[in-house]
This record gives sequence, C-alpha cells and structure tokens, in this order.
Amino acid sequence: TMRVSTCKRLPSLVSIGTVEIFTASLVRFWMARLASARAASARMEQTARDIQGLDARIADEAGRAEAAAEELRELLDRLGLAEGGDLAMLAERAEAAAREAGDQFETLAGEKNRLEGRLAGEAYERRSGELHLDEAGSVERLHEALDRLLVLSAASRLLSDALDRYERERQPEVVRSAEQLFSRITGGRYTGLSVPLTDRRMEVFDARAGARTSDILSTGAAQQLYLALRLGLICNLGDAGASLPVLMDDVFANFDPDRKRGAAEAVAEMAGGRQVVFFTCHPEVAELFAEVSPSHTRIDLLRCR
Repeated sequence: TMRVSTCKRLPSLVSIGTVEIFTASLVRFWMARLASARAASARMEQTARDIQGLDARIADEAGRAEAAAEELRELLDRLGLAEGGDLAMLAERAEAAAREAGDQFETLAGEKNRLEGRLAGEAYERRSGELHLDEAGSVERLHEALDRLLVLSAASRLLSDALDRYERERQPEVVRSAEQLFSRITGGRYTGLSVPLTDRRMEVFDARAGARTSDILSTGAAQQLYLALRLGLICNLGDAGASLPVLMDDVFANFDPDRKRGAAEAVAEMAGGRQVVFFTCHPEVAELFAEVSPSHTRIDLLRCR
C-alpha cells in the first residue's frame, strides 16, 4: 500500500495583527486624503463657475462701453459738436468714464488671473492626492504579493522535503527487495535504488552515492536491474500464485561471469520458496546452477528441428 502524505494549508509567515493595524491606519489616512481631494475638486468647480461669470461681466462691460460710445456720437450729432466745437467738458467726462472703465477692467482681469491661479493650484493638489493614493495602493499590493510569495516558497520547500523523505524512507517493499537483489547481482557495485515520483526513470546509486538513471546504464546492467525488479515483485507476492511456476528463458545472456553468478544465486534463493523453470541453451549456465543450487533438477531437451 502506497501512503501519500498531505500537509495542511500553511498560515501566512507575516504577522496578521501587524498587517491589520498597518492596513487600517493606511485606509484612515487615505480616506482623509480622498475627502480633501474631493473638497478641492468642489472648490475648483466653483472657481471655474466664477471665472465664467467674470467673462460674462467683461463681455457685458465691453458691450456697455460700445453702447456708450455710440450714444456719445449720437449726442454730439444732436448738439452739432461732432465736427468740432467746445468739447472740453465732454472730453473730460469721456476721459473719466474711460479711466473708470479701465480700472474696472483691470480689477476684473486681476480677479480672473487670481482665480485661474487658484484653479491650477487646486488641480495640482488633487493630482498629488491621486498619486499618493495610487502609491498607497501599490504598497499594499506589494505587501500582499510578498506575503503570498513567502507562503508559496515555504509550501514548495516542505513539499520537496516530503518527496525526498518518501523516496528515502517509504519506497514500496518491491523496490526495497529489488535494491537488495540488484546489489547482490552486481557484487555490491550498486547499493541503492530509487523510483522518483516525478520521473519515470529509475535511479541507481553506487557505493560512493553517485547516481545514475536507468536510461544510461549499459545493456547488461539495465537487464540486471529489470531482473532484480521482477524478482523483487515475485518475492513480495506472498501467497498469490504460490502454486504457479516462474518461467525464465536465458535471462543471463548479456551478463558477465561475476554478475551471472550473482544472478544465479538470487534465482536459486527464490527457488527455495517457489518453483522456478529456467530455460537455457548454454551449458555453462546449467553448470553454474549445479554449483549454486545442488538440489536443482536438470532436464535435457532434444533440439527441435
């Protein structure tokens, strides 16, 4: 039975109380700034309306001045003074009216400039408030991202440690048996075997803990590994199929003499609990089994033509 370890959801590594206090203070601060920005916007709108009123008044005064000039010309025509005459009094009045109109114009123009400057200042203040609000939002999102990064990093590390521990300590019994058999077949050349959960390739370890994947082993070593796995599986079947024989057909063909003996000893040991029928066309293999298992039975078959 394969056991799968699960881990509970990890809490945030950043103090929740500190984040709540920081966030509440930040919200109150920027709520006040937002209210100030809204008031500034209202003042700007009122100032714009005042400027529009001043523009209308200026236009009215210009119209009135034009009308007054027209009336003056008509009056001069009625008095017969349009072409000359004693105009001292009329000129004085005209100059006074012109000065008054100029003063009023200057006053209105100054008020307009003042209101336009105030409008520009309030626009800058509102934009500054918006930028500060955006900055606060960015800082808060940065803290949230950092908090999530810390949680995910810790979860990734714990998951990696759990996988390593499983592969070291909780490998299936079939793999454990195959590991022992592979070490025996190879004369101790390889002492460890691992089947990683995240990779289809098996790993074997030599006496110096050097790792090799199954796809880079030599043909003989790969066949010895698969033989060890099959023997390990059979050894862990228990009573299942105990009455059925194990059939093998020249599985030592690519083994060197030393490893061929180790494999024969492993097969002979398994034959102590199950019936094994081994087919071979090599006399030296039959003689090897006679050495490692004196109680074996040899049957010579006629060559098929």
